[in-house]
Formats: sequence, structure tokens, C-alpha cells
Amino acid sequence: MSFRTAMALIVLAGVPGIAHSEPFAGGDLFIGRSVKPAARARTFTAGLRASGAPLDLAIGSTRERLIDEGVSEACGSNQTCRTETRQAVDQLSNLGDAEWARIEQAAGDQTALSRELQSLVAAGEISATDKQQIENFVSKNATTAEERQQTVALARHVAETRANILLTPYAEVNLDLLKVTAEMPLVLTLYDNRTDLGLGNFNTDVRFGHHFDVGLAALGLSYGLHLYFPTGGDAAGPAAYAFLFHAPRYLKRYLSFAPYLVGGVDLPFLTVQAYGELVSMHRVRAGAGASNLQFFQYGVGLTLLPNFFVSVVGELNGMVPLNHAGDFNALFGLGGLQFRFFIVKAGVAVQAPIRSKTSGETLPAIQGIPVNRLAKLSVLAYAGFEF
Repeated sequence: MSFRTAMALIVLAGVPGIAHSEPFAGGDLFIGRSVKPAARARTFTAGLRASGAPLDLAIGSTRERLIDEGVSEACGSNQTCRTETRQAVDQLSNLGDAEWARIEQAAGDQTALSRELQSLVAAGEISATDKQQIENFVSKNATTAEERQQTVALARHVAETRANILLTPYAEVNLDLLKVTAEMPLVLTLYDNRTDLGLGNFNTDVRFGHHFDVGLAALGLSYGLHLYFPTGGDAAGPAAYAFLFHAPRYLKRYLSFAPYLVGGVDLPFLTVQAYGELVSMHRVRAGAGASNLQFFQYGVGLTLLPNFFVSVVGELNGMVPLNHAGDFNALFGLGGLQFRFFIVKAGVAVQAPIRSKTSGETLPAIQGIPVNRLAKLSVLAYAGFEF
């Protein structure tokens, strides 16, 4: 038995709900990469991660401002135009599903959109002024057919969405030299009158790990490859704006791969880890957005009392744009708590930006509201079982 293990057993003996004192057993991070734990610590893990999308927090607290800023883009300083356009955009959320389907389908063509809006005027659903202002709003915020459709779709989405929740069921198998993780991201969107469940990009991570006992401490080195497959649906796209670190999970047109390297030091009362990761995304389905983009992701994480029933986690995670990825330029701070009780493991954390230069210029186009307001405060949680 090593000196480190002996000390950990002496200190932690008799404390219920404490994780195994194997190297990096309690060092999991919320966002950043972590060193692969020893196989003796756990072999199988299954659980669910959840995030409150910042898009929802922004919509929930500043819904009016988000729509108004999109309207301002279309109207400039003309207050009458702003008032009338805002009223017209609000009317979109009052249309029935059948009428809305026709509007969204026609939005790609200006003439067809005008014709469908005129039919709503004739039916008394909207006024002639509403028709004109909706057309102006769309034309000011979009230039291509796809952008016009996105502008109309987003106006209704913002008007009626009440909450987005990012859900990720996951499973891990941890062997002597490698750990394999599989995830199926989901987007749960709550509307006024319905709830939609959309798919993100199925992804899998293969991570290798090595540990070196140096007495009281253990050193760890891990390296791996994360692959993201383009299985996402229409509901997944806005989640990439809501949470930049999860963009490869939700940008539906992209096949992505991310090689990374992690190093760390594990003590009985403190685990320190740092990582670097290259994310390369390649569009394999037709649509808006760069054909490929690359950014570098990095971070450091501290876990206080990693082997106790309650652990305190602090993280700094950042992104640096490399190629067609100007929006991936940010630094975030995170603080959270993790809990362990026998085979149950759970955690909750809050992440907020320290620096963010997101502009919406290099992410796939979603027109009509300022997306730089969306990658903000977020809440993360997870719960699972490990054996």
C-alpha cells in the first residue's frame, strides 16, 4: 500500500458516502476534461446531465428586450415603425399551427410570403399594417431564402418559448487503460401549449489514462478523442448559441472530432487538473454556416475534498478561435458542488462569463435577435450511478 493511499484511508476512515481513494476517483469536472480515474474506483457509470440553456434564461428575463432589439435592427430610430413592427411580430405567436406552417414554408420566397400574409389579412387574422411590418422585419434581417425562413421561425420561437432544457443521458465503461463514454444529447423545449423533444448529435469519447504514485500525491496523464456525429434535428441548433461549449453536440450539420490532453495532481484533499483540446467541425449536411471551423479549448479545474461526501469544484474554461470560429472566443468561470453516497453521484454548478466576444458572425445564421446575449449564465446538474 502506498503512503498516499494509507494517509487517505486513515483520514477518511469512518466517513460515510466517501468515494474510493484510488487516483482521480473524485476528480470529475462539470465542463473541463479530467484525468481518467483508476479502474478500481469504478467500472460502469450511467446517468443524466442537464443544463438550463442560457437562451432560456435570457428569454425568461429579457424576452421583451430580445425581440425589441431585433425590431430595432429593422426600423432604426423610427419609433412608429418599432411599435408597429413589434405588434406585427407578436401576432406571429397567435397564429394557429396550420397558418404558421404555411407562413414558415413560404418565408423563403418574398413573393410567396407576401401572398400568404395577404391571405391572413383577408381572413382577419392580421391587419394590412401587420403584413407590411412583418415583410419589412424579414427583409431587413435576412438576405437569403434560408435566412428569411430562420427569421420568421425565430420570431415565433422567441415569442412563445418558455424554457429550453438540455438533457444528456450518458454511460461510461472504465477499464484499466481506457474509458469509453457515449452520450445522446436531447433538447426539451417548453412552449405555451406544447412540449417538444429534439435530438442532438450522438457522440462518443475514448480516453486513455496513466497514473504515477509519488508518495502523498498521484500524478495523472490522459489523452483521448471525442467524436460527434450529425444526428441532430431542427430543435438542436439554438442550443449551440445558448452554450458554446456544447456546440459540437448540437450543431446538426457538423461531424466533429476533438483530440485532447489532460494532466493533473491528485492529493487526499485537493485535485488539480488542466487540459487542452482542439475542436474541428466539418459540415457534412447542406445548410448555412462555415464548411469547417476550428477552435482551441482549454481550462483548469480544482476539486476541494475530492474523496468526501461533498466536494467543491471550481473551473476556468476558455475558447480561442482558430479558423472560421470568431464566435468561439470566451472565458467562463464555474463553481459547483458534487455529492457522493455509496453508488449515487450528483452535482450542481453555475457558470458565468468572465470574457465573451460572441457576435453571431461565424455560427450558422440565426437571424433577427442578437445572439451575443445568449452565451451567458448557465446552470448545470447531473445525477448518476457508478459501480
